[in-house]
Amino acid sequence: MVVDFAYKQREREYKGSALRSIKLGFSRKLIYASGLLACLACELQYPDKSLFQDANLHPAIEQLNLAFSQRPLDLIADSLLPYKDLHPSAARLFTAYDLFLGILSDEDQRNWLDSLPVEDIDSDEAFQNARNIRMQFGEAILDIFLRIESPIQKLMIQRGVF
Repeated sequence: MVVDFAYKQREREYKGSALRSIKLGFSRKLIYASGLLACLACELQYPDKSLFQDANLHPAIEQLNLAFSQRPLDLIADSLLPYKDLHPSAARLFTAYDLFLGILSDEDQRNWLDSLPVEDIDSDEAFQNARNIRMQFGEAILDIFLRIESPIQKLMIQRGVF
């Protein structure tokens, strides 16, 4: 993704960089978070490891297939629902994503970001607002996976870090 972004920036002479940066930042984080939750789904839903009791791996494969077939936001919502301590972070995540979609659906904001010269990005209020929303989304993901004690955090540390 990074290589493609850099290539497109040069190829398009940096036109549309602001909008592309915001869109890619959200999509990467969303894909990452939902992919992690899909990978952790078997252990989250079957902490007793009953899904892996015999040599038949079809139930585990079906569970993974089910997880990966969900839309990323649906997977995140379904995965976080059982953990009340994560609800405030989930609310921040979904609020930030909703604000992001609001920017994309607002023709004036979208066109502004799409036409913003690359040299004006750091001083532009609209871009800084979009960047802050993207950062809020990322902070919520950090809370969910690493900062708030939960089965997700424990699995992330056990499986994702070590």
